[in-house]
Amino acid sequence: MRTPSEHERGQANVLSAFARLWSGISPGLVPALAVITAFLAGIPLITITVSDNALQPDIAKGLRVSSMAYAALVESITGLAVNDVAAADSFDELRAYAASHDITTQRSLSRQARPFERVMEVGIAETRMFTRFFERYELDEESAAAIAERIPLIREIGEQTLRELEPLLAELAESPPAALSSAERLQLVEEYGQVALQRSLKALMLLDSLGIEPASGDADLIMAMVAADVEDVREAIDTLSVLDALGIDDPAGLGAQFRIIGDMYRAGYLSGESVNA
Repeated sequence: MRTPSEHERGQANVLSAFARLWSGISPGLVPALAVITAFLAGIPLITITVSDNALQPDIAKGLRVSSMAYAALVESITGLAVNDVAAADSFDELRAYAASHDITTQRSLSRQARPFERVMEVGIAETRMFTRFFERYELDEESAAAIAERIPLIREIGEQTLRELEPLLAELAESPPAALSSAERLQLVEEYGQVALQRSLKALMLLDSLGIEPASGDADLIMAMVAADVEDVREAIDTLSVLDALGIDDPAGLGAQFRIIGDMYRAGYLSGESVNA
């Protein structure tokens, strides 16, 4: 029978010492590990709960709410402040807004925060560009959508080529293709489709009426505003105009302050219908 070497005996002693140490501290660690496990397991549930669509959970929002919830739990257990405490100057934007607007709890404060958040969704710089666009052009949502949808095809075919197709498209509406003579133009109709070309030509006419070139930056703006939703863009324009007049340059901060005040009302820290009081 082989006698263990000095090195092997040393390893065995280390393992034995670790086992004794672990047996001494593990009873105290198990509850802590269980709490950490529960925290981690709770994050997916919180994420699904706070998301508007459970099938498409908002992970960023879930992590944000989870961190706030767990920070509050630590604060309540230990009495130590984990999050920054709000100071009076934390609500400068809200006070500036309240100076000229009545803020009541009759309507959800979270809903009242949406216009300011909308500005951030559209983008402050983009909202200013859209503002300048509407100062120069009159364009309704339906026309904007019709133009934006067809600009890529207009650019692909070419503005001049599409104009040259106008007589052919008019004839196609009344005559069978066999009665027409332009093989090249008929090939374009066959490739892109008569309806698509007619709609693209109509969009080109709308651009003509506005004085906008299909390849211009203003045409790009039309596509961008439709992608952002024209109604949201107009709301962002109106909201940013109000904030500019009040000297408020942080729409996101103002929206967050509305939500914080709303949370304080729900928690019972504030009461009364008027936030201004």
